[in-house]
Amino acid sequence: MTKQNLITNIKNAFQFVQLEDGIGLWEAQGIDDYADSKTLAQLRKKDERINWENIPFKDLVDCQSSLSFFDAKGMRFCLPRFLIFDLLADEINEAQSINAPDVLFTLSYKLNEDYQKSRFSLFNRQQIESIIYFLKYKLDEIKLTSKNSTSGDNTIGREYLENEYNSIHEALTSWKQMLTPVLLEKVAPNEVEQLQKISRQTFYETFAEVNTAENMEKYLNNEFSLEKLTRELNNKDTEFYFAEDDNKVIGYMKLNTRQAQTEQQSENALEIERIYVLKDFHGKNIGQLLYEKALAKARQIRADYIWLGVWEENLRAIKFYQKNGFVAFDKHIFKLGDDEQTDILMRLKLTP
Repeated sequence: MTKQNLITNIKNAFQFVQLEDGIGLWEAQGIDDYADSKTLAQLRKKDERINWENIPFKDLVDCQSSLSFFDAKGMRFCLPRFLIFDLLADEINEAQSINAPDVLFTLSYKLNEDYQKSRFSLFNRQQIESIIYFLKYKLDEIKLTSKNSTSGDNTIGREYLENEYNSIHEALTSWKQMLTPVLLEKVAPNEVEQLQKISRQTFYETFAEVNTAENMEKYLNNEFSLEKLTRELNNKDTEFYFAEDDNKVIGYMKLNTRQAQTEQQSENALEIERIYVLKDFHGKNIGQLLYEKALAKARQIRADYIWLGVWEENLRAIKFYQKNGFVAFDKHIFKLGDDEQTDILMRLKLTP
């Protein structure tokens, strides 16, 4: 992969990422500098939060230790800018007389420790693959440097290149292991039976213990019939996505826009009607991966906000959406069989 192709790959992988409520460049630097809460608040306001390509390379130099203090959202937002700075280091040095920070250290240091894993936990498959391509590119650079070296007696130089190569190669192995086996694939109409199976199974696992058998059976038969699911799969304003692990469907998501929304919100809104994961796969970040897919879709269609309804007694789901920035804005009645239940309507406003 050429340098320019790699830069394009990185931009495509991170193109819809925003900082949201994460720790940005200047705030992370302030944490390293032991800044007080007032100063940190000022630095937080200074941070770019919408488009990471707007971050000046000079700011990366001034805040290079921030790489050690990003949270997961900050890392996902700022890292691509550091990667591109590294790739364009010679050109930027010539133009601005500044040197690229050592991003390789961040990509290789103690990757198996929980703290480091947590800081990269929001990276999706495409983003992890872009890191792998970057590391492969750096390995090729070292190989080329070693091949072109004419200093046969430069032992220190050779040892440095060898150590750097080994460090990057070890990091590359770790990043390959990070590649989640979970694939998110749009559901096709001919997969309706699989969709029915995962829909019924996950709904039953989630709600059977707190509802009567009669109401569960009535809801499952009405909402997840092959006829209804087929109509929804053929609706241009509805999309389903499978989460697959080793060719097994382990969860799914349903998104609605325009007239397909279950309540008439804005024409420029996206509804997450369902995110469900098999019980055996809870706690493995599958729900978060599906949500990230929904967020990327919302940004792609330039939605004003994402909204959803969640049962008021489903505290686990409410906490999940609150963690991702959703706030309650209304309530509505959700009928499960003969039982009328209250759903909390939650919304995440998307910054233009």
